[in-house]
Amino acid sequence: MYFTWSKTHCLEMTDAMAQRVLEQVFLKVGKAGAPLLSQGIVENDFYRVCYSMDVLDTNGRKGIPRGQIALLFQELSRTLQQKLAERDNRKHPYRARKDTRASPEKKRVDHAPGMHEIRGSAQLSVLLEML
Repeated sequence: MYFTWSKTHCLEMTDAMAQRVLEQVFLKVGKAGAPLLSQGIVENDFYRVCYSMDVLDTNGRKGIPRGQIALLFQELSRTLQQKLAERDNRKHPYRARKDTRASPEKKRVDHAPGMHEIRGSAQLSVLLEML
């Protein structure tokens, strides 16, 4: 895992690792019939983890100010698709680049349902990279 981080600067998590992080850090419990990775991480979950891990600091000297947590999560959820694309380009720099211009059929929707949730191992990795 360290070798991958040193070469690509991307946190790589397998589905098993992501599931353990959701269980141990975010205290998520699997629901019947639904995999644990399909459960979303919302802003409140992120705030709770930062609080319990002593990442928050009122003055911002030794940690993240409390007011910044909501802004960080909202910024990540707003730019998540861009960050995932950048991450993919860092991981695979020699792949053929696709045309990134927006087509008229595919318009970006800022307020799509579930946009303020983090789901899956790749999105969880981006969230942890941000910290």
